[in-house]
Amino acid sequence: LLGTDLVYTTSRIDFDTDGKLERIDNDKDEAPAKLRIFEKVCAEYGVDPEQTLCVGDSGNDVDMFKKSKKAILLGQYEKLKPHAWKQVSSLSEISELL
Repeated sequence: LLGTDLVYTTSRIDFDTDGKLERIDNDKDEAPAKLRIFEKVCAEYGVDPEQTLCVGDSGNDVDMFKKSKKAILLGQYEKLKPHAWKQVSSLSEISELL
């Protein structure tokens, strides 16, 4: 959809042989893992976190939003709004911002 070359997740996502989602397992508090991944990718590519674009939709994205100057809020989560550069209602809208 977005044509990205790199994707990380803090969840284990299982699909059946037909590609149907079976389950998603994750820690209750994903915020520390998300921030670690964000900082790891920035360090690996030598990119200042303020020069990145990140997307989030809930409270576990706040720390990552604070590090990025181009944070995109997906949805209406009020606590992320003060830290968001832009707000969208669907992932398809993000490509228009790139």
